[in-house]
Amino acid sequence: MPKVPTDPESAPAPFQLTALDREILSQTDEEYISHDWENLKDIIATNSLHLFKRKPSDLANYITWSTAIKSLYGTITNYICLERLRWPLNLDPATLVRRSDALR
Repeated sequence: MPKVPTDPESAPAPFQLTALDREILSQTDEEYISHDWENLKDIIATNSLHLFKRKPSDLANYITWSTAIKSLYGTITNYICLERLRWPLNLDPATLVRRSDALR
C-alpha cells in the first residue's frame, strides 16, 4: 500500500481532506487528545458526526487503506458489497423487489 506523507499538504488522499484532517495529520499521536465520554455523547446527540477524530496514525492508515481499496474496487461501497457482504454488483433491479412468496 502507498505510504501517506506526514506533511498534510502533500498527502495523497482518496477524498478531500478537511481542515480537521489536516490539523490531525500535522500532530503526533502523543499530541492528539482523544474524545472523552461526554464529548462523544454530545457529538452523537447533536448529530455533529463531522467532529469525530481519528488518532493521527489511524487517519494516515485509513487514507492509505482507502487509496488501495479504491484503486482495486473503484469505491469503498464496491469493496463492501463484493468482499464483506459477498453481494454481486450486477444485480437486475427487478430482482430486488421483495416478493411475499419469497418470505415463506
